[in-house]
Amino acid sequence: MGQLCTGKEAAQSADNGYVAASELERRLAEVIRNERDNKEAKFTGQPVSFMRMQLKFPKYKRAFDSLRSNFTRMDANGDGVLSFVEFKQAFKEMGSEVEEKHIENIFKGVDMNSDNELTFKEFIVYVALGLLIDSLPTFNGSENIREAFQAAFSLFLSADKNLDGVITHAEMMHFMKDMGQESVASERMAELDPDGDGYITFIEFLAAFQEWVGIEEDDESAEELQAQTVEVMSKPSPRKKIKKAKKQGGVSFQ
Repeated sequence: MGQLCTGKEAAQSADNGYVAASELERRLAEVIRNERDNKEAKFTGQPVSFMRMQLKFPKYKRAFDSLRSNFTRMDANGDGVLSFVEFKQAFKEMGSEVEEKHIENIFKGVDMNSDNELTFKEFIVYVALGLLIDSLPTFNGSENIREAFQAAFSLFLSADKNLDGVITHAEMMHFMKDMGQESVASERMAELDPDGDGYITFIEFLAAFQEWVGIEEDDESAEELQAQTVEVMSKPSPRKKIKKAKKQGGVSFQ
């Protein structure tokens, strides 16, 4: 997601020359880069233990799944996805005074395959980013969602060594080497960077994180979740195409 920049565009890009592909992505990268200059930032780029984090995956899955009722309520025609009209209507029903242009920027920013509709997983990305950039008010259960999101954000920052808002191929290789998993670094990069542009944005990373904790477009049974949690510790989970192949597979770094 994104492109290399030259000239005036560089002023609005990450330090490595990456240019955000959407307004939402640009704002997110800006928030991440501000961590570099804010010693009292709420989130830090301190190393995170992935193996320790895996133990909380079932908890994070429950937190993400708790958003299904919100998603279903917004899906007025019950087709399993949110159109822009439905998305916009939800803002109106919440009493939000956000301009339509801004709502459209948000919608396009999380519509990862640009098909003008949001799946449940893309909706989770919207909620998580809304909490990060403070464009979404606190709601019932939002603290549990925030905890799961912070785990993903902390892991992302552990790989984004210079906190410029994207993870480069070199940073991913270094991150995997630190974890003793250098041999599968290229495979992980392919999962996290499905468009193959050499950069992993947090939007792409968060989509993969949902895969790791076991989120599906449709709800699944407790038995299926238990089996998937066991599998996660040993090998990548099968990849299913979600939208434009923006769905990343694989949970384990082994």
